[in-house]
Amino acid sequence: MNIKKLKTSDKDIVLKCDELYKKFLKSEKKYDSNFLERDDIKSFLNDLEDDNKMLYAAIVKKEVVGFLYGYVSKNKNERNKVAHLTFLYVDYDYRKRKIATNLIERFICDMSEKSIINIEVKVYDNNDIAKKLYKKFGFEALWLNLRRCTNNNI
Repeated sequence: MNIKKLKTSDKDIVLKCDELYKKFLKSEKKYDSNFLERDDIKSFLNDLEDDNKMLYAAIVKKEVVGFLYGYVSKNKNERNKVAHLTFLYVDYDYRKRKIATNLIERFICDMSEKSIINIEVKVYDNNDIAKKLYKKFGFEALWLNLRRCTNNNI
């Protein structure tokens, strides 16, 4: 397995990550029925010209089987830059092979090299697999978003 940080010159690999992103979007519906799937996604190619945005691909036998997308921000209310691990997806047939672990390790290592000490990720509360994975890396709950659904039948 190879974890590759992508550049705009890696167009073919980026386009494969775009396809995996569509699968990611479909998979999110199981955690939030209100989640809106979109077919009109912009390619990650649009983001790679920005040094604060990063896309990593997991490649097994020349096939892109997973990706991680993140970015670095600094807003005026924060003392330090914060890295955001925004999307992580591994194709179903390649799960349980430590691919997600390797993607996260690479992201953390790259952020450490940039002296970025804070990394945030948002996870649905009912996504126990993702929560367990992130906790393994020392992620802890920082805040809690709550939602109330109004059902007309009640």
